[in-house]
Amino acid sequence: MKIEKTTNFSAGLSVTPNGVNYVQFNGSVDAKGKPNVDFYIADMDSYREHVADFMAAFEQFQKTVFDYSNDMLKELNTTEKGA
Repeated sequence: MKIEKTTNFSAGLSVTPNGVNYVQFNGSVDAKGKPNVDFYIADMDSYREHVADFMAAFEQFQKTVFDYSNDMLKELNTTEKGA
């Protein structure tokens, strides 16, 4: 059995600070630095009313996941070159 390490990211977006999330963002970066990002819209009416907020949050979430992936890839490349 081979166990792989994966780093997970998640965030929710709601209309009010402590409200129910109308969208959930999920992301991960595997042991080789491969990023994955997706989202689930739980409340379409809230989403339609807040599309601009959604887009800004999704861009921020993607940037966080991809920045982590890029840093990991740099580290992996440095490790491979040093080996």
